[in-house]
Amino acid sequence: ALADDSGICVDALNGAPGVYSARFAGEPKSDQRNNEKLIELLQGHTNRKAHYYCVMVLVRWPEDPQPIIAEGAMYGEIIDTPRGDGGFGYDPYFLIPEFGQTGAEIPMDVKNRISHRGKAVRAAAEWLAHYERFWNLQLDALSTYLQSTDPATWTAPPPTTPSKSAAPSRRRPNASSPRGRTRRP
Repeated sequence: ALADDSGICVDALNGAPGVYSARFAGEPKSDQRNNEKLIELLQGHTNRKAHYYCVMVLVRWPEDPQPIIAEGAMYGEIIDTPRGDGGFGYDPYFLIPEFGQTGAEIPMDVKNRISHRGKAVRAAAEWLAHYERFWNLQLDALSTYLQSTDPATWTAPPPTTPSKSAAPSRRRPNASSPRGRTRRP
């Protein structure tokens, strides 16, 4: 099972709206009311830095003791006047300085490459690729074991886990890394 949650975190608001981004202005949720509240709360603030943040969790089987946790962030700043027709939510107010465009103006292929969700998806995919290689090795070993023994003596081989040297680096890259990051418990 795969789950994700995203939100926008604004420095001047101590990280709000964060996990409450979709319902920042209350129920029923409304992008227009959320944006109006955000702009109203930022009046008089000179620090407009913000970032979108996404966390994805992949549970590979029930009771998975080590779910894959992937993160991604996209940094920018909040502007007072909306720009662009694309995107959704806070995108028309979220300026990405290196492109000089808001999340609602930037082409979708670029947004998918630089966005918080895109980074989290790619980080999760790296772990999935690692585990696919690991399980293929396990299946190959099991197949060899079964072919080399008398079926009357078959017993389950002891479970194995990937060695630390076989796992991708657990180094936590900088949150602004273009590749996103993964976290393991």
